[in-house]
Parts: sequence; C-alpha cells; structure tokens
Amino acid sequence: MKKFLAIVLALAVVFSFGAFAIAADEVTGTLADGTAVTKPVSEVAFSVEDGLKALEEDTEKTDALKAFFAQFDENEDVEVIAEGIINLGGAFAECTEDEIIVPITAAGIKTGDKVGVSLSNGTSAVAECEEDGFVPVAVPKDAENLGYVVSAAKEETMPDGTTWTTFTDGNGEDTTSEASPAVKG
Repeated sequence: MKKFLAIVLALAVVFSFGAFAIAADEVTGTLADGTAVTKPVSEVAFSVEDGLKALEEDTEKTDALKAFFAQFDENEDVEVIAEGIINLGGAFAECTEDEIIVPITAAGIKTGDKVGVSLSNGTSAVAECEEDGFVPVAVPKDAENLGYVVSAAKEETMPDGTTWTTFTDGNGEDTTSEASPAVKG
C-alpha cells in the first residue's frame, strides 16, 4: 500500500510540473460564460526585430517603439534581461480580466526573483517569477504592439548594512511599487 501511495504521489508531482510547464507556454483569459481563451505565447509575444518588422508600414508606431527600447539601451544603470513586443490581436478583448498575463522567457531568472517590467504604454511594475526562466508580464487585455522590457534589480547597501532593492525604468526613474517588499536585509 505504501508503494502504491508513493507512486500516486510521484505521478501527481510529475503531472503538476507538466501542467505548469504547459501553462508557461500559453496565454489564457476567461470569457463571461466561463469559457477559456487560450493562445500559445509564440502567437502573442515577439522579439523586438520580428515585432518591428510586422509594423513596417506604421512608421509612427515603429518610431515610438524604437525610442522606447533605445532609452533602455542608453541607460547603463539598467540591466535588460528580456525585451520584445506583445500583440494580443484582439483575442482577449472580451475576457473578464482587465489584464492578461503573458509568461515571457527570461534566461537566468529563478522562482522568487523579482524583476522590473516596463511597458511602452508608460506603465511599470515589479513582477515576481513563479517559475524558473519565465517572467509573468501583465498587459492590458487589448494590448496591440506593446513593447516590454524586463530589467534586473539594483541593490544598494546602506551604511547600517540594510540592502535596498529598487527597479528603474528606461529613464532611471524608480518604479518600485509601494506595496513591494523592497528591503532585503
């Protein structure tokens, strides 16, 4: 009986990890009737190059996105971990959620790490990673060609030994949320 329970428990763990891994490859929202809307991440999140290429004809939007990404490239105080363009293409417009979570691949990120997320619509937030290698980026459900930059935290140790962790946007502005636990020590 103990072997049977151990096998069942092991299978449950394997399936739960498998389900979470699948979830990291999908973007999901819920319609008013409870129906789920699901799209693969590959259909809504693009590299900067691919996203800009798709916008070639809209020079105003392309120039605005290029300027958004340039402010991070020019700021040596910001360590960019991941960047790209999200286009939900109206797939989630009828969902009950105001924001849709897009799991963005970010090498070197571990569960529990906090990172800064800046969007080209002028919003910034701190995101906590729930799975190694993925950052949950919350975007408006009607996001179209929205640039994102995931950046590392900046740590400063005060004379008393307290370490403060802050997140900055491309302009060097502190984007650490008041609700975010920013003190590490």
